[in-house]
Amino acid sequence: MFRRPLDGIGKTMPAIAPGRFIPIAFANWDGSNGERGSRHTLTGWNWLLLREEPRATLWLYPALAFIALAAGQWALARALRRGERDV
Repeated sequence: MFRRPLDGIGKTMPAIAPGRFIPIAFANWDGSNGERGSRHTLTGWNWLLLREEPRATLWLYPALAFIALAAGQWALARALRRGERDV
């Protein structure tokens, strides 16, 4: 796990903004393999994309749709049961 501020620190650490592609690469040292200093493995460049924080409407609209459908089914079942008693 790596931790750093998203707003960056001067020129050495650029800001990381959610919703934008950020190029990222990693250098790896394996001490048991004698890797020290400039002797290491380096990954290729990859793209990091941080997701934006979801808005409340993302959960609100499906919940309202579910409630409306459940109420409609309840009303339909009630009307069908009343129709059976009248016959």
